Amino acid sequence: LLQIARGRQSRITVLYAGSTIRKIDSFSGVRQVSEVVRGGGFTDLRPVFEHALQMQPRPAALIYLTDGYGPAPERMDIPTLWVLNRDGKKPVDWGVELRLEI
Repeated sequence: LLQIARGRQSRITVLYAGSTIRKIDSFSGVRQVSEVVRGGGFTDLRPVFEHALQMQPRPAALIYLTDGYGPAPERMDIPTLWVLNRDGKKPVDWGVELRLEI
C-alpha cells in the first residue's frame, strides 16, 4: 500500500472490518505502517463497499484482503482486487483475484 501511495502521491484509506467497520485509517506514502491485524470470526464484506460508495471523492479502486467467506454485494462499480489467503475463496464473480502466500 505504501508503494502505491508513493508512486502516485495517492491517499490510502484502510478500513478494518469484520461484520462491521471497526477502524478507519488514512495515510499517504510518507507514513510508515507497522500495525499487524489478525482476523477471525464472522465476516460481512458488504459494509466496506457501502462505505466506499459514500466516500467523496469515490475511490479509484478497492483492495480487499480477506479469506472471502462472507456475504458480498452482487455487483460493484468500483474496480476491486480480492487478495485472498491460500484457503480463501473469491466471494463473487466480479473483481480480480490475487493469492497472497504468507
